[in-house]
Amino acid sequence: MIVECATCGQAFEKKGARTQRKFCSRRCRSRMMNAVQWNRNPNPPSNDPKTCSCGVEFVPVRVTQKWCSAGCRNRHNATARKNGTSPHLLWMRCHGICFVCSGLVDRTLRWPHPGAATVEHIVPLAREGRSEDGNLTISHAACNRKKGTQLLSEMDNRPFLEVYV
Repeated sequence: MIVECATCGQAFEKKGARTQRKFCSRRCRSRMMNAVQWNRNPNPPSNDPKTCSCGVEFVPVRVTQKWCSAGCRNRHNATARKNGTSPHLLWMRCHGICFVCSGLVDRTLRWPHPGAATVEHIVPLAREGRSEDGNLTISHAACNRKKGTQLLSEMDNRPFLEVYV
């Protein structure tokens, strides 16, 4: 019996009379189950071309794909490291001190822990700040969330967070 896959729409053959298969492969089944779990659409929204930072137009394979190739991604990441904008280099440059609350940032903690190190934009992107070396620093995840799109001078009550363990 030929049926259509519930995820990708590809026709496939159901084997066995009592089989209840809805997916053409394990990958399609996994994709659908993850989408249901996270309440997302399992299929990419469209095949509209994107433009890479190098100027090449490409059709993304994944929804989150930003670069046309691994080479472009590696060049972007190498430039960021060279300019001192990687989280580790920012942490070293700031001596592990939070920009917002002036507390120590533990770089061993991982997001979503409120004390985890995050890259903070001094002038927020929403205020036409840029992701350049002079506009980036380190802060706790909770401080970064609390600051939001404000400038540090606009914050009424600057949070002084306890040391996160």
